Amino acid sequence: KIICISYMAEGWKKPKSLIWDSKQDDKKLLNEFVKIINQYPIVIGQNGDSFDLKVMRGRTWAQASNPLPDVITLDTLKMSRQNMRLTSHKLDWKSRLIGRGGKMSTDFQLWIDVEKSNKKALTHMVKYCEQDVLELQAVFWSMLPYCNRLPLHLGALILGHQDSCPGCASTNRIKNKTRQTRTGLRQQWHCKDCGRYWTDTRRIK
Repeated sequence: KIICISYMAEGWKKPKSLIWDSKQDDKKLLNEFVKIINQYPIVIGQNGDSFDLKVMRGRTWAQASNPLPDVITLDTLKMSRQNMRLTSHKLDWKSRLIGRGGKMSTDFQLWIDVEKSNKKALTHMVKYCEQDVLELQAVFWSMLPYCNRLPLHLGALILGHQDSCPGCASTNRIKNKTRQTRTGLRQQWHCKDCGRYWTDTRRIK
């Protein structure tokens, strides 16, 4: 079962959390999160594609809850693996690499104590999950300008056009230089907000 789900929308000061009920049933938690996730065009997670979303789909099916919507995802594990050669691609390591505190320490005993209805353990579990969300947010925005291989154009998705940064959706951009490709001359841009460089997919006429 899912003990808690911690989440955070961009612009919030701190995460929020959903917790299983007093009977350790996660059906209400799942139904609430399905409504929440349906509000956003993009979901960001660390190993979210292979773990978090699959676990939630399995639990919604087992609980006959409302199924998760089909969402666009950005997975920081895939992003770092596809764009960088690092010593480790774990969230804790990437967080510490950029000078943050990393994940909270925990062990298997915490899960045992939570299942025994230990309130102090449950509080620690929620703090652990919320800390993960904060580290994920910091790692994602720090790493984004250095990831040329993204599954989507963020600006086009959020603003509805490509005249913006594909990494942070900012329109605060300047021309950098032109690039000659096999299919024609293309403009390279530089984002003044996140620092990203990219080449326009459209040919210069």
